[in-house]
Amino acid sequence: MTLATQIMQAIAALRAAKLNGIKAAGVVDITTCPGSLTCRLGITNSPGLGALITEWFNKNEMILPPETGPIHVRVSGCPNGCS
Repeated sequence: MTLATQIMQAIAALRAAKLNGIKAAGVVDITTCPGSLTCRLGITNSPGLGALITEWFNKNEMILPPETGPIHVRVSGCPNGCS
């Protein structure tokens, strides 16, 4: 059995056990500022974008090489970059 076949079988087993979410994809956390919902400086709905990014990572399985390391996503609703 080739290494590629073994990897695909492992991914299938993780998917069957529902262990293939964003943490398995290498995304450690997605942090957003409150955005325009509560912050008077906010100009965009950053929590909404954060939710869409989380949903995208959950739907689109990504296999990242180990050397990539964890991915941290920060979404800010204004130029201050509070997240």
